[in-house]
Amino acid sequence: MKNQIGRPRPRTLAPRLSRRQFLTGTTATAAGLALLGRGPAVLGQQVRELQVWHTEVEPQTVKTVQEGSIAEFERRFPGFKVRQQPLAWGDLNTKLLAAIAAGSPPDLTHLNPFMTASLYTKGLLRPMDELIRALGEKDIHEATQKLQYFDGRYYGVTHAMGGIYIAERRDLREQKGLKPPQTYADLVDLAAALTEEGTRYGLTMPGEKLYIGFSFPAEWLASNGGSWVDPTTWRPRLASRAMVETLQFLRRLNPFMPPSWSGQKYLDTLAALATGKVAMAYLSGARTIGYVERYAPEGMRDPEHFQPMFRPHGPSGQTGVSALDGENWTVFSQSK
Repeated sequence: MKNQIGRPRPRTLAPRLSRRQFLTGTTATAAGLALLGRGPAVLGQQVRELQVWHTEVEPQTVKTVQEGSIAEFERRFPGFKVRQQPLAWGDLNTKLLAAIAAGSPPDLTHLNPFMTASLYTKGLLRPMDELIRALGEKDIHEATQKLQYFDGRYYGVTHAMGGIYIAERRDLREQKGLKPPQTYADLVDLAAALTEEGTRYGLTMPGEKLYIGFSFPAEWLASNGGSWVDPTTWRPRLASRAMVETLQFLRRLNPFMPPSWSGQKYLDTLAALATGKVAMAYLSGARTIGYVERYAPEGMRDPEHFQPMFRPHGPSGQTGVSALDGENWTVFSQSK
């Protein structure tokens, strides 16, 4: 799964190189597509369609990708037609599993590193060493360079990276005279203090399988000195102390979350934070900034009101663990 990082230095919300900026710089996406299309079509050759799935769901970004990267590729390789499919991360996970089961995955797709590793073990991915050489191996950030590197070959290239954190309404916490939480118990107490019945809940998180079934449990267990499985036997540690304490923490936290949180998608949680329905969003990244700028009330779109917050640690842990979000492009072995 994603690399894990310890507690970094505090900083305010600040923009990073976004997926949108990356994708609008057409060279990288066109280079990825060029791995599939080797050259222009000869006169009369049938046009081949390439299916490209990505997680840029904002309409203006979809338009930019179509008019930028895709248009450039189709000009350079007239024997190919690119059809893009924008999907939210939770939808991508579900649709991708179905497509793989049906034997018809996309030609090129966004993935997360833990998803890439799983698909590699199943023999479903095509090596991308040629693309890595074309882009320049040393030009890929060292933190993500080898996340898709297995048995001496590359099976993906990172297109976006960033840290994951809790986003909070800093002003509400400071009005209560409370400090950022250091432990699971602190987070429960803070969520309770910021909950106002019928008006606002303390915290929310997406209930999509991608998060609640994969990345969140791994982070919670790592933050509590544990892990999903025994490293020797690979058997699940369902009765471990770290697991039991983590489940107790989540049970205590649940009353201060919206009753419908398990049905919420990632972007729903960001909108809830920006509009004041919750005081904290457990999963946040650079996209949070856009939601604050778009939906938060005038005069509140600043670090005095919205602030990133470090993940806390459990009673058996020493440091809260976040994920290094190193999302990548990957090509399937069945790709055209």
